[in-house]
Amino acid sequence: MNAALLGPALGAAAAIYFLVRSLRILKTGTATLAGIPLKGWLARFAAVPMLIGSLAGVTGGLWMTTMFVLDARKAAGGAALGKPAAAASHPGLLDGFKGSLASLTGRFSPPAREKKPAAGPVEFTPVTARDLSEAEFRSVTSTPDKLAVVLFHREGDGPSRMVQRELEGVALEFSGRVEIARVDVERFPKLAKQEDIRGVPDIRYFRNGKRVDQVTGPAPASMLRMRFQQLAPAPPVPDPEPAVVAVEPVERLPSGSGSISRMKKGWVPPGMQRW
Repeated sequence: MNAALLGPALGAAAAIYFLVRSLRILKTGTATLAGIPLKGWLARFAAVPMLIGSLAGVTGGLWMTTMFVLDARKAAGGAALGKPAAAASHPGLLDGFKGSLASLTGRFSPPAREKKPAAGPVEFTPVTARDLSEAEFRSVTSTPDKLAVVLFHREGDGPSRMVQRELEGVALEFSGRVEIARVDVERFPKLAKQEDIRGVPDIRYFRNGKRVDQVTGPAPASMLRMRFQQLAPAPPVPDPEPAVVAVEPVERLPSGSGSISRMKKGWVPPGMQRW
């Protein structure tokens, strides 16, 4: 017997055994449950779940056995004719269950929501620290209305690279108000000596050619942001738009419609009396 057919056949046989046993309990009215004897309506009531389960087991086992037999005969017939074995025309129990479940969920599930197109990435101009020479250092630090931040570093130094990334990231929040630059102390030792650089990384802040602050060693982004807020120039305030006042046109009297005369003394509007 095929190993795939053995399981459904044994399941059907076990279900038939419990079906016969439940029918006998219903007929005689006596049963034993966990060593406790039951009689009368209590025994018959206990046999009802067994009867229902055994009927379902018999039906399922016989159906699966029949499907396996039909598939095996079809495959054997194709092999005898020299043709490759065709796929089974009858779905198995698992496939049938999946199909039923899919139809039920599709029937009762809410309609799929229309997916909105994802918003495109926000474009921004990255800030990159520019390398300065001695001559460029003087011009950059003297830029008016802008905070010049100069990082004195050494090529290949890990803390210097970390501080540079933090500076470039924070500078994005101060676009147009801060300029980031760097100076290699090994390439320009004279400039490093003039600025009294004793270790790297060393951050110098300049406004209008004057040094206003400095930080030696690694600096977190929070501290850099606080320094930028304190030292960078205030953002420009846009000019307010002029208010537009609607003026209603004045209706003019046509020429010759009458003349304006002086009010007579003691004149009272019609319908009113003088007190």
